[in-house]
Amino acid sequence: MKKPIVAFICVHNSCRSQIAEALGKHLAADVFDSYSAGTETKPEINQDAVRIMKKLYDIDMNRTQYSKLLSDIPDPDIAISMGCNVGCPFIGRAFDDNWGLPDPTGQSDEEFKAVIKQIETKILQLKNMILFEYEITEDQCKITKYLGEDRQACEVPDEIEGCAVTSIAKYAFSEHRELLSVSLPKQLSDIGAHAFYNCRNLRHITLYDGLRDMGDGAFKNCDKVSEIEIIRDSGSMKCLKALMEEMNQEMRVTIHYGEETSVLVFPYYLYEYEENTPGRIINQVTIGSGVHYRECIGGEDINYVQYDRIFDVEKNIDVNESAWKVAYWRLRFPYALSDKDAQSYGRYLSERKYDIAEVLIKKEMYDELVMFLDMMAETRDDVETIIEGARSNNRIKAVGILLEYEKKRWQAKKKSYDFE
Repeated sequence: MKKPIVAFICVHNSCRSQIAEALGKHLAADVFDSYSAGTETKPEINQDAVRIMKKLYDIDMNRTQYSKLLSDIPDPDIAISMGCNVGCPFIGRAFDDNWGLPDPTGQSDEEFKAVIKQIETKILQLKNMILFEYEITEDQCKITKYLGEDRQACEVPDEIEGCAVTSIAKYAFSEHRELLSVSLPKQLSDIGAHAFYNCRNLRHITLYDGLRDMGDGAFKNCDKVSEIEIIRDSGSMKCLKALMEEMNQEMRVTIHYGEETSVLVFPYYLYEYEENTPGRIINQVTIGSGVHYRECIGGEDINYVQYDRIFDVEKNIDVNESAWKVAYWRLRFPYALSDKDAQSYGRYLSERKYDIAEVLIKKEMYDELVMFLDMMAETRDDVETIIEGARSNNRIKAVGILLEYEKKRWQAKKKSYDFE
């Protein structure tokens, strides 16, 4: 779907409308296309506006914009008047909104900054109105419907109209199969049933730990989610527990504890049912170690001792799937990791480094391959062995990347001579 065209209009198109066009492009280019115009033009944009916008936002309106007539811009989907205190321009149709802003021309810098701040606020409000339907009750905002289309990422704002976004209604984001990532607001406390139902291509979720209530099936059929990022703020882990109860696929979870970060892999699991016909019994069989890892998620935090203890028992279950990822990410981000467990993870990766490198090459995970080599390739011979494996499997791109890695890491040192 084509983005809507928003036109900011005043008489001379020299000050307020130019500021709105610049801020629209700066703050909302992902949602709508911004234009400005007037019924008359000026030889140049208001130079006080240019100077202050450059100082506040590093936007050079002299370079990117100029004064235009209505006939110079595309027909707008949304037409906004800046304010009629200097006369309302005639555009041949009704305005969709009148922002009623005072004209700061000839006023102090403080007056200019106040108007610019009002325009910034209104740009963000307009962006939210295009993306969301919402309800405001007692200074709290509930998202009732997501209106975005053809957008791969959605960042739900912390506030709308000055009210904290605390709730997402049932089915609000359902069937948005274009979404790949969603970022949820800081004060969000509840997500309604089936809120993200059938967002089948969703892969990444970012949220704060203040989420307390998640309705049934909130992320049902979101089978491609593979990364969850949690920002610690309120000291609860109920949000992760609720998410993991809905998803059985392998998940990489990043948890930000202030200046420290933990990255944990939770392997997949699957329940299968076997019929014991003579005994008329149905037995439930668990495949994968994911259930046991999910049991480490407590109400307030992860039980890291329990998480690391599981590895020695479960590593053989997921040896070709998730075990190496569990070890790799724990070593890369060793939050609350004991020396004993670090050694255990290190031994496991060292013993299997060639097999793991082969898997990364096969899946074309080259960034991860380089990071893995930084951690586990102790000698040049290790890398050359991996290069030969890639060459024998005709992985030409991987060979090039590995040769460049080898060159950078073990480039020959220049000889130096001391002269007396």
